[in-house]
Amino acid sequence: MSDYEIDFSMTLIEYHGSAKDIILPNGISAIGMGTFAGNENITSVIFPETVIAIENYAFFGCTNLKSVTLPNTISEIGEGAFANTALTNIVIPKSIKNIEDKTFYLCNNLNSVTLPNTIRKIGSRAFDQTALTSIVIPESVEVIEDFAFAKCENLKSVTLPSTIRKIGDYAFFESALTDIVIPEGVKTIEKCAFVGCFNLRSITLPSTIRKIENGTFNNTALTNIVIPEGVEIIAGSAFSECKDLTSVVLPSTIYKIGDSAFEDSALTSVIIPDGCEKIGESCFSSCYCLKDIYVPSSVSEIGEDAFITGSDATVIHTEKGSLAESIAKANGIKIDYEPAPFVTAKSKPMSKSSTSLSGANSSKISRSDCEI
Repeated sequence: MSDYEIDFSMTLIEYHGSAKDIILPNGISAIGMGTFAGNENITSVIFPETVIAIENYAFFGCTNLKSVTLPNTISEIGEGAFANTALTNIVIPKSIKNIEDKTFYLCNNLNSVTLPNTIRKIGSRAFDQTALTSIVIPESVEVIEDFAFAKCENLKSVTLPSTIRKIGDYAFFESALTDIVIPEGVKTIEKCAFVGCFNLRSITLPSTIRKIENGTFNNTALTNIVIPEGVEIIAGSAFSECKDLTSVVLPSTIYKIGDSAFEDSALTSVIIPDGCEKIGESCFSSCYCLKDIYVPSSVSEIGEDAFITGSDATVIHTEKGSLAESIAKANGIKIDYEPAPFVTAKSKPMSKSSTSLSGANSSKISRSDCEI
């Protein structure tokens, strides 16, 4: 009896052998769904040039599979095809257009990936929990889906292409990135894309971005931020728990700052631009180093506990009759009526260049370091 069971379409559907190093027979066109799934014997696989597809979960859970040689004829590698294997490196042929969901998920030994410039999309969890230390995304990729590089605890360097348009939810969640440049053309970074990147000290945002989503940079090591002109919304918890963050410059285009956007950061002063309309709940709560915050009369909505209440250190700078004045009085916050250096849309034209959010050469600041 042959070790290989092949159907009428020349798809390998079952393997009955016990070999560790497999050379697949010439003439097969595909490896069927789950064909080798859970096989703990195989350590290497060589594919013939006749194979055009590796179907979903074909080698899932082959925990000793360390090496595969893919043919140039292959056009499809299915979802989870090599998930939870022992692969250490992989070269993707130019015939592949997409890296599908979970393709290399839980490949804890995978430290090197070469992607061709034919790839358009990197799927959800494609490289989640791998051992990658760096990766260059080729000049063809437009989408990085949710959790694509999540929990890559060794991933310190990522080069994004000018073609990128979407960075998905939690795309680099808890990775080891230290800095990253988001190319021009990206308008939205999806929620929590860089949350928990504890070493992320510098990021460059493009002038094309319009919204910073919920939790995007939550719990990172950023120390100072210049938000580029054009950004209109900073969503909830976008920079919360950034305990090194001492400085932020907001653009004249901003009109909404969401709930807990800068909560529990180390900001020392903030100027809310004239034209901003809403400051969300707990926006600057637990910012124990915050001494001065300038709030224009254009702000018509201030959420509950937006500022630290009852602090002798914090001063709200605003105009008489403003909502900020009444909030300050109601919560025992000092008020200063001197003219504030408000940024307005007329006084600051929209920038056409990227803006860096840097955290170099600074030390961590705790509540005890601040004068309260």
